[in-house]
Amino acid sequence: MNTSPLFRRSALIAALAAAGALAGGAVIANPGGHGHGHGKMFFDKMDTDGDGTVTRAEFEAVRAKHLAELDANKDGFISYEEHKAARERRMQERYLKRHDTNGDGRVSTAEMSAKADAHFERMDANKDGTVTKDEVKSKRHSGRRGKSTD
Repeated sequence: MNTSPLFRRSALIAALAAAGALAGGAVIANPGGHGHGHGKMFFDKMDTDGDGTVTRAEFEAVRAKHLAELDANKDGFISYEEHKAARERRMQERYLKRHDTNGDGRVSTAEMSAKADAHFERMDANKDGTVTKDEVKSKRHSGRRGKSTD
């Protein structure tokens, strides 16, 4: 098997392109994003003129912008490090949006405390002011996993 850096980079780009094409096709085919709500968000992002349809030109423009953002050093390749950095930026942006309850672009200690308090209240299933391992285990398996707003 070829393990040269150029081959690995080419394979990574091919895999990312294939994943993007598949995800894009799924989003267009299922703009409602049944079950997760992500499909509608991505569809809305691709529907740049807001007419309720995504043309090939809109799709390609959004894809080109996304790839340009991933290729931080503009060498025509997306390295593992560039992809990882982009993912970390997206995670930080989502974190900020979830915790910035007043929308001022920053998270205060009061906002963080409010989120932490709400999380504790959700975990304290019997509302006795303490959280046991059983309550944590129960929350993990109750279907709430991944749905937290923390």
